[in-house]
Amino acid sequence: MADSVTSVFNRYTDSNDSDIHFLRTWAVRRCQHTDWDVCETIRLVELQEARDRAAQMEKTMRWWSTCTAEWRNRWSAVRDERNRAREEAESLRHNYDILLEERNKLIEQNFAEKEEKKAPKETERIPPSEIKLHVGVQTVYTIPPIDSTNCCNFVVNETSNDQSKNEEKALDAVTEQLKAENDFLKDQVVELEKYRERIEHDAKIIEELRKRLQKAEGQLRNNKRASSS
Repeated sequence: MADSVTSVFNRYTDSNDSDIHFLRTWAVRRCQHTDWDVCETIRLVELQEARDRAAQMEKTMRWWSTCTAEWRNRWSAVRDERNRAREEAESLRHNYDILLEERNKLIEQNFAEKEEKKAPKETERIPPSEIKLHVGVQTVYTIPPIDSTNCCNFVVNETSNDQSKNEEKALDAVTEQLKAENDFLKDQVVELEKYRERIEHDAKIIEELRKRLQKAEGQLRNNKRASSS
């Protein structure tokens, strides 16, 4: 009986393959033994093993499918967060540009007002009027009238100084706000860089999972073909 069993396991025509139980096609899987009951028993055992392997492969495929679904969910969440951060960074950058324009306008306005204060003011002079008297020709110069603007120069200067101080304070506040927003934008850029690296890492892992899944699908197809044959 031992000789018959050993001869049963040598029933394949091709003996170069190392895995003589699982990796042979129907063309080379021809029983060379005369005991057909033993051959049929071993064939049924191999068929059951192939079915078990197929069931295990199906479980593996389901596990890979769940893993892929989880990675896709994580990827979609990371992608949504990345897009949200990009939109927020764009809005902050737009607000930053608007504040820069307002700051430049205030600086130009303040500079123009200072230049106007430094420029010499031309005083209006009234030409002397000659008055001819009946008793002789005499030239009498009239006293020039008092200019009302000269009287209010001190008050105007004080108000302009107060206005310039208020504008300088506003400029300082805008500058501080711009600095704070600039620091915030730098932090956002750093966070976006981290998100990008994390997304690239997740993409590599997903690609590896996809390749493994394709390989497992190929093995499952081969096992199904072998079991059906």
